[in-house]
Amino acid sequence: MNILKLERSIALLKPIIWKMHMNEKRDAYITLLTAAQKQIPQELSPLLSDDGLRWKCPVCEKLVDDAAHYCKYCGQAICND
Repeated sequence: MNILKLERSIALLKPIIWKMHMNEKRDAYITLLTAAQKQIPQELSPLLSDDGLRWKCPVCEKLVDDAAHYCKYCGQAICND
């Protein structure tokens, strides 16, 4: 997801969020920002194991497949350049 789509999604949700009670607004924004952050690719961390060089997710630190674009455990977008 690129930044323009993300900004458009946030703009569409703002009027709905502002009609909520204060605690619900806070929770909705936290959920929205957490989801948005997961769409920004993070670099993988190298991990040297018995099987050779493997890669782990920078968020949940679980092993990630070499060709993956997203972590299958936490949904974080990853950059595998």
